[in-house]
Amino acid sequence: MAQFDLNRAGDTPIATLKLNEIAPVNWHKYPPRVADMTSSNQNAAKPVHTGAAGDFIGGVKGDDIDVSTAAVALARCDGGATETDYGPRTQAAKAVILGTTLAVDVGQPRGSISPGQRYPVAGDAAVAAPVVSSISPTTGAAATLPLTVTITGTGFTQWSTVYTGGMTTPEASAKYVSPTQMKVAIWAAAPGTVSVAVEDHNVLSNVDVLFTVT
Repeated sequence: MAQFDLNRAGDTPIATLKLNEIAPVNWHKYPPRVADMTSSNQNAAKPVHTGAAGDFIGGVKGDDIDVSTAAVALARCDGGATETDYGPRTQAAKAVILGTTLAVDVGQPRGSISPGQRYPVAGDAAVAAPVVSSISPTTGAAATLPLTVTITGTGFTQWSTVYTGGMTTPEASAKYVSPTQMKVAIWAAAPGTVSVAVEDHNVLSNVDVLFTVT
């Protein structure tokens, strides 16, 4: 390998002040064979979604316990053998294979906290049940309905709902006033009694306070 002297004329020569020639390397002299190169797309063998029947299976919508399933690619765009479907496909089916059952709370729609509701804060041992102490007025003639009733009690929040005449559907007219007061409309009803109850964070109050329709 050739060396180049870097000493300048008139200077005291330095024996080691030399530069070795750098021989160029032809990096493309031995390129890799195409057969040895692997595809950078690890999903190249999977199907492109064309909507054709048989490309995918699953994708059922529903709850996340025993209804909804993931979409699984079965066909291959390279013409290879169809991929094997896998199982179990739901949380409930997985629990069966494990020989166990899902916790009761997991089976609820989305637990005790609904969208928009606050989480229990520090100091809350648990979400306490609201209490309905009284209502005013307590009676009304059927001909005068609808009538707004004031509910007095404890444990009410802006996320509380009110049920009248049963636990089927919360009354949309209910209004939060304060932690101890709510208002709700009693609509047309046959003579008799209508229960008034409050639910907060999926915890129901007592249901023994009644409005009497005469």
